[in-house]
Amino acid sequence: QDVTVTVVDVDDNAPVFKTTSCSVMENTTGICQVKATDVDTGSSGAFISSPITFTVAGNTFNISSSGYLSFNVSQDFETSPNTFTAVVTATDGTNSTTADITVTVTNDSSDGGRRGTGTGTGTGTGTGTGTGTGTGTGTSTST
Repeated sequence: QDVTVTVVDVDDNAPVFKTTSCSVMENTTGICQVKATDVDTGSSGAFISSPITFTVAGNTFNISSSGYLSFNVSQDFETSPNTFTAVVTATDGTNSTTADITVTVTNDSSDGGRRGTGTGTGTGTGTGTGTGTGTGTGTSTST
């Protein structure tokens, strides 16, 4: 008598993050697409798990269920911290894993960077037709 044994794959592996860091130009909100894989799906696994979905902790970031990470408010390179950490969770419907995604804000050199102010003072004396002299001072500030 022959006995046939069939081994059935189950969803026993958590997603693995492929994205660990992203860079974004200052004054924009969209950052990058966070990616993760699951060995329980595709050619290496017969079990078809749910699609991987994403969530993010805190209120600095948003993330779509398909992994598009964004700031809730755009960041300014000159006035904000330049490095942030997004705590992202990926789940396949059964298993989940969490990773810290480092987000670096880069400088947009076309925005002029930090602007300074300058002050200048001048004094002049003039003599006109007739009798008399005049003296004046002035101050100028520019941004």
